[in-house]
Amino acid sequence: MIGIRNVLNNRKGLTLIELLITILLMGFVFSLVATMFIQASDVFFSSTRRMSAGQKAELIKTEVAGYLRSMTSHEDGEFDNGNPWNFRGFHPTKEEHVDIEIVFNEGNRSLGIFVDGNLDLSFAGDQSFSGFIDEFEINKEGNIFKLEIIVSDEEGTAKRNLNIKSRNLGN
Repeated sequence: MIGIRNVLNNRKGLTLIELLITILLMGFVFSLVATMFIQASDVFFSSTRRMSAGQKAELIKTEVAGYLRSMTSHEDGEFDNGNPWNFRGFHPTKEEHVDIEIVFNEGNRSLGIFVDGNLDLSFAGDQSFSGFIDEFEINKEGNIFKLEIIVSDEEGTAKRNLNIKSRNLGN
């Protein structure tokens, strides 16, 4: 009997109840932290997917603006589906005079830029560009070219406008 009394009075270690309560509290805290992390990362990834449509629109706007700013001559005409937009200008990287053609295909929602008849730049809804161009317009008002682009992907839509004045056309 004396041995059992000594064991019952010995309070040096954790009891099973204390251990279970500690594990339960730690599990509760970790589940709260995990839930907050999962919710935060879901919002983060969703917003980056929405931003990607805007980034794609910015990329197209920047690339097309580079070609339009290099323009040295232009024949007035409508730009729409099936009617390419032709002009003469300097290639943005080669600094040589070339014929440039911008073609927007509304059917497959893609955009191609041809330099001297060869495809120089393409934005199509494939693995290299996982978005779609919903609208693409170039309008000329005086010496200003108004560019409007609407790009969409699985998570969002973005619209970009830009007024471009060619560096090489006369006032």
